[in-house]
Amino acid sequence: MKPDPSSPGLSRSDSANADAILEAMTSLPVGATIAADSALRFNPALATTSMCTGLFDVQVPLRAHANGTSSKGTIKLRSQVKTLPAPGTRKSVKDSDTLTLVCYPP
Repeated sequence: MKPDPSSPGLSRSDSANADAILEAMTSLPVGATIAADSALRFNPALATTSMCTGLFDVQVPLRAHANGTSSKGTIKLRSQVKTLPAPGTRKSVKDSDTLTLVCYPP
């Protein structure tokens, strides 16, 4: 997982978001673990495409300006899934997605 929630210099909101996502993913009823390379691994592999996590909060902080005003905050959540190679092959399949969340000031 990038960023690694334990990375020094990570903002509080990025760290909280990473923790929330990891907690949601590891709560799935399969064996999800975090590998040394910060990848989330499922063992056994997910056998269904219809498995959902519970709801979780994501923080999208507003941008603060020196004059005391604020403007919209934006974060991008990116994910990439990579399958293990099929038996007898060396090719795995990758799927990437990006979700942009925007928070507007009141």
